[in-house]
Amino acid sequence: IGTCFITFVVLSACQGHRYVHPLTKLKVEEVTIEIDGTIKLQADPTVLNGSGSWVTVSWSGVESPNTGDWIGVYEPSNANYSATAPVKYQYATISPSHMVNGSGSVRFRLVNMRVDVAFVFFRHGTDNPVVAAVSNTITFSNSNEPTQIHLALTKNLSTVSVSWVSGMVSRPQVKWGSTSGHYTSSSDAFYSTYKVTDLCGAPATTVGWRQPGWLIQANMSGLEQGMRYYYVVGDEKYGWSSEASFVSAPKSSRSRKTQVVAYGDMGNGQLDGSYQHWEQQPSLKTTSRIVNTQLNKTDFILHIGDISYAVGYAAE
Repeated sequence: IGTCFITFVVLSACQGHRYVHPLTKLKVEEVTIEIDGTIKLQADPTVLNGSGSWVTVSWSGVESPNTGDWIGVYEPSNANYSATAPVKYQYATISPSHMVNGSGSVRFRLVNMRVDVAFVFFRHGTDNPVVAAVSNTITFSNSNEPTQIHLALTKNLSTVSVSWVSGMVSRPQVKWGSTSGHYTSSSDAFYSTYKVTDLCGAPATTVGWRQPGWLIQANMSGLEQGMRYYYVVGDEKYGWSSEASFVSAPKSSRSRKTQVVAYGDMGNGQLDGSYQHWEQQPSLKTTSRIVNTQLNKTDFILHIGDISYAVGYAAE
């Protein structure tokens, strides 16, 4: 057995949980609509190439701007504002010009949730939110792109599991090979989903509900140890993911060092600074450090628990 070096990343398990969840803070049932024709709200670009794309939202014409003005992200674009929580939101004061002349801009990073998107400008804070303006609609060029792609080890050293999410399925597969762009093996996937009636109660069954898409899993088997493999997931009808790669489990050696990164209950934070969860911005620095300084020399990453934060808002 080789020597194992483990890098532990430790954060407080309770740090962010003392505060009110930012989506719970919004009184969705109190939302009213009073469109203000003087407010212009524009989102660009209008078509996004993939999950994780950035959108700039600009506004102008806000009379008597105040600190309670905010912009929410809604998916789908025709959501019922008094029955659906936003995906996330930012206060207009993040733009310094808002309080000066009622105009500004802010950037949002969007995850492909398989539906179109609109941005809504609210006034009067989160207790009595009033819809004052709605942006143009944003779409993804492929709403069925495979997203949330994850690899996992199995009990068999020659098998690696891969999971992903997609909106539609025909015959989902994983394809892989030892040369980039040349996939010599493939495996059909298993897939399932869940319904709102499968959940235990509000807000998961009410304002926090989102269509989950299909949860898909497949195995890459017959792998040689210590070999780099290239793979894509998806299907012929709805498209494939971009290529990614991994190195299979190494051969056992007394002289080989094995480096592991282990962490759990780390919290999360939005790259765009939005309010969505108990925001813990230091978690972004931890993730960035792992990617930039540890990933290329790490054999595997161990999640030790509490990583999903299932608090009833599926958009998270």
